[in-house]
Amino acid sequence: MALERCRECGKDVSTEAATCPYCGVPRPTERRGATSASPAAGRDYVSRTLTSGERVHYRTRLHWISLLPGLAIAAIALAAAIALLVLAPAVTATLVAVAAILLFALIIALVEYLKYVSSEFAVTDARVLIKLGWIRRRSIEILVAKVESIVVDQPVLGRLLDYGTVVITGTGGTREAFDQIAAPLELREQVQAQIVAERGRG
Repeated sequence: MALERCRECGKDVSTEAATCPYCGVPRPTERRGATSASPAAGRDYVSRTLTSGERVHYRTRLHWISLLPGLAIAAIALAAAIALLVLAPAVTATLVAVAAILLFALIIALVEYLKYVSSEFAVTDARVLIKLGWIRRRSIEILVAKVESIVVDQPVLGRLLDYGTVVITGTGGTREAFDQIAAPLELREQVQAQIVAERGRG
């Protein structure tokens, strides 16, 4: 079994590995620009925006708790549909209403899921990369050298389940807040480590 450096994190991985065990990138030993790159890699915002020689040191995503509001609405809609069927099972208008409610529940759940899976957070040796949303996309790139502070705010439940709000302040007072981030303390530590490394290189 041969080992090569992962194109994202730079750690040694098997050439047969489907994904990197350290950073999760698909086909870790396949070089950027190869024609056989997987479709998943093509949809990866972070991978597409890396500059030459830039390496990803850490990735995270939204916490699963972010799915709960949408799932709660979908569950309420489903309960309403079941109640309508029980109260008036043979009425055509009831069946139409139930179909509309179920469609609404499906759309809500799908929108929340797409938001969850399409959001990306990464720390490289040069930047903090953030992409939120799928249809309505918001992407932010902050140079590590321009980060003045990074604050983590965790409620009690957030401490128990390991999620929280991350607030990044850049030079000039620009302030970006991101809610319900998984492992926010680890994200902060990774950004701070890259700030120290950047100052060492300078």
